Amino acid sequence: MTDDKQFSEPELNPDSNQELKQELKQETHLINNPMRLMLATPAALIIFAIAIFADLQHHNPLNGGIDFGMFVAMLYIVFLTLYWSLLRSSAQPIAGYTPWKCGVMGVLFYVFSEILSYPIFEMIGQEKISQFDFTAASTFRLGLVFSFFLPAFLLGSIALAACDRRASAGQTPTFYEKKAPQLIALVFVILYIWVASVISVEQRKVASGKMFLNGGMARKALSSFEAALKANPSSHQALYFRGSINLALSISGNTDALKSALEDLHSANKLSPQNPLYMTSLSMAEENAGNMITALELASQAVSLKPKEMLVLARFAEIAMKMDLSEKSIFAYRKMLEIEPGNASILNNLAFTLLECDMEKQKALSMAKKANEIVPNTPFIKDTLAWAYYKNGFKNEALTEIIEARKNSQDNPEIEFHYIVIASSAGIIDSPDKMLVPLLKSAEKEKNTKLAGKIREHMKNISPESGK
Repeated sequence: MTDDKQFSEPELNPDSNQELKQELKQETHLINNPMRLMLATPAALIIFAIAIFADLQHHNPLNGGIDFGMFVAMLYIVFLTLYWSLLRSSAQPIAGYTPWKCGVMGVLFYVFSEILSYPIFEMIGQEKISQFDFTAASTFRLGLVFSFFLPAFLLGSIALAACDRRASAGQTPTFYEKKAPQLIALVFVILYIWVASVISVEQRKVASGKMFLNGGMARKALSSFEAALKANPSSHQALYFRGSINLALSISGNTDALKSALEDLHSANKLSPQNPLYMTSLSMAEENAGNMITALELASQAVSLKPKEMLVLARFAEIAMKMDLSEKSIFAYRKMLEIEPGNASILNNLAFTLLECDMEKQKALSMAKKANEIVPNTPFIKDTLAWAYYKNGFKNEALTEIIEARKNSQDNPEIEFHYIVIASSAGIIDSPDKMLVPLLKSAEKEKNTKLAGKIREHMKNISPESGK
């Protein structure tokens, strides 16, 4: 027989019951609310970025804001996760909101570091900057960003962890531990104000113009460069960037923009005659204006100044190829391949140029294969590989590759021409003329004289009458 009293429910003190409810409420406050805040912050960052990009007159504020917002949201998640993981692995106490604070702090410090890097980069001086290669200059500015960001983020994270540690021990954090993020942000502001006061108005406007331009805000960038030119009409950097923006606008057929681009880029080149970047952009503008010989001369001068700079070599190879100076183009592509032997685009371009010249066909096939291995299923690389197989007598392999290239190329005329040639040689097409005639008319209409010449030459070879 059991004792019923042994299993009777204990009487709960109303006060203790109220304390239990309060503890549960506090736990909910510490766990659920921070979690909701952490999850909602990435969406808030994206919405905030869209609003900023719209206010700054970005040409596409929705897409630009989403891209930048997703970038900073990713940074937020990385900083939050990094802080939580480090403290968790070291068995340190973590308060509910601290990872969120660390994530937001990291985003703000990174943005502050980016903004600060531009005027400091200008403060170093154009003479020192011009000594860098193009990629080295970008790397240097990125180095400035992290030289500001990393110490700031490290100090802020240590202060947040110290606050959590003291709170878990029932102690009050010191003033500097509690206010460290705000104090570091204040240091950023003071440093920016100091740098802005030290550099000239021209440098300040050029710095803001570069920042807006990198953010895709061409209108704001243009306003900044024009303000720099008001402060100093001989600012070659402002002239170069204003000319580059107008050059981009001229692509759509804006003749006034092209005229302005030529004037600005010529002026920048005169003020800084040994700058290969200016020469390269001026070469593009001269090409757009139809001055091919001048464009080639400028590209050649740029190569002589920076013989190992990829951008300069690519410009020279491109203009040489358009002028049917294949040997010069091949020379440039070989130099580029020495610098980046695993670059699929360079391998593809060199292989195709060799094939067009009927030079080193087997080597061209090997390069086209390697390019296809590095970046598979790319229509232009597949097309080059198909053309290399065809030139080396492998018709079946060529047909397989050109069918793949054609399927994903969206009616590219060059690929269509190669398909007709390869398919007719394999016996798939009985009357290639019926397909070549409309393709020739289309090439002539688009003023693609090079492709039109190839089509006429091939039609002449297969039927002398049709090539006339």
